[in-house]
Amino acid sequence: MSANRRWWVPPDDEDSVSEKFLRKTRESPLVPIGLGGCLVVAAYRIYRLRSRGSTKMSIHLIHTRVAAQACAVGAIMLGAVYTMYSDYVKRMALASQRARDLSETASALLAKDKQIAALQQECRELQARLTLVGKVRGGPGYLFQLSPAQGHLPVVGCG
Repeated sequence: MSANRRWWVPPDDEDSVSEKFLRKTRESPLVPIGLGGCLVVAAYRIYRLRSRGSTKMSIHLIHTRVAAQACAVGAIMLGAVYTMYSDYVKRMALASQRARDLSETASALLAKDKQIAALQQECRELQARLTLVGKVRGGPGYLFQLSPAQGHLPVVGCG
């Protein structure tokens, strides 16, 4: 145990109170606004306590509490609406990005399909030419009788 029990020092990995407050404020900025509004309403109503007239003290305090709670609840509601809206906007942005990505992928696939169709057509045309050349030079087996050493390769079918 420490000799000085009155002071507590947080561990080094923990944030200080002010750092924690600032971090929480950045995460949800409407909470301090609601708290500030609550304090402003309470301070104003306490200031107006002297001029309450014939209103009973309990009624005045109830009105003060209701007004302060209204500020806090209003800030919470604004925070909830803001969070819902930002989540909706993020979801819509993500969906539109996904749609653009799918559109680009589909366009690339269509372009590849067109290239494949063009290459298949070219392959068919080349086969037709080779068939004609084979018929002219010595029959249908002429092309397969040539060896690779003569500079010719065997014909491969097109898919």
